[in-house]
Amino acid sequence: MQNTKKNNYATIHRQWKLGFPNADLVFVPLPRSPRPAIVVELKYDKTADSAIDQIRRKDYPKSLKGFSKRIILCGINYNKATSKHEVEMEVIGGK
Repeated sequence: MQNTKKNNYATIHRQWKLGFPNADLVFVPLPRSPRPAIVVELKYDKTADSAIDQIRRKDYPKSLKGFSKRIILCGINYNKATSKHEVEMEVIGGK
């Protein structure tokens, strides 16, 4: 099931159909917005790097090229043993 919500800056999609598996969260900027698109991949007891790797491997940013020149890739991992989150981010594209 794909869930969609809007705020003043973007349309937020949960389980965006970009491939298999689907991206967990995608923030698509509203038309004419200068804000970047954001792809968020969540992991449990893996690594934030593995989430970023999945975003790249599945080429999720490809379907967002028409929405924004800049795309932020965000990988978030929850480590069960430490009860902590780790986050890795990278920006692709122009300003």
